[in-house]
Amino acid sequence: MPNNTTQLICQPFPPLSTDLPTKTRDLLLLLESALAMTLPSKMLVKTEGALNLPFSLLFVDRLLRFTSTRRVLLLTSSAFKPDLIQAWKAASSLEDSACLSKRYRTAYSPQISLEPSTHVCISAVREMQFCLQHSPHICEAFDVVLIYEMPIILAPLWQQVLESFSRGLLIGFCEAPTPKISEWFGNTPMSVGEQTSTHRQVMPSTSPSSMQ
Repeated sequence: MPNNTTQLICQPFPPLSTDLPTKTRDLLLLLESALAMTLPSKMLVKTEGALNLPFSLLFVDRLLRFTSTRRVLLLTSSAFKPDLIQAWKAASSLEDSACLSKRYRTAYSPQISLEPSTHVCISAVREMQFCLQHSPHICEAFDVVLIYEMPIILAPLWQQVLESFSRGLLIGFCEAPTPKISEWFGNTPMSVGEQTSTHRQVMPSTSPSSMQ
């Protein structure tokens, strides 16, 4: 499994349609540009407002189609998991409008032994903690972990689970990250910009030199 972002990107992502909503296009450009910049293995995205779940999940499709990513974990709280599942089932591909939950075999709860053909797993953090207790190596099954509804305080449960994924790429989405959350992600939160220019989408909250 890839252990850094440079091994995920084999070629540039295809251009995004200009017909996409501006904030959706900005979010996808932010993520895709950040991967191309060889950033650290943890990334925090400040969403500047409530995240549009179906549109944000388009990134999963582009990861699985255009990079060497084989399996993605969507990690969230128990309370938010039903919304995430509903959004995943409603999401469709930008390329051919195919339903993503039908294109990619999905596990709606983590399993100690995932089927080899599983591409996406949706898990609450407590469910993943249980799996890790019985099979610590399950964390190696995922190339990318997308974290939805980051908690305001990184409780021991969350920290224990997230730190288990030391070899994959972790991307957290948070509307208003606290200093503690930002510190855990390396103090380089990135904001989704309002500009439409593709050259101005990656806007680190700190100076550019801190992202080297």
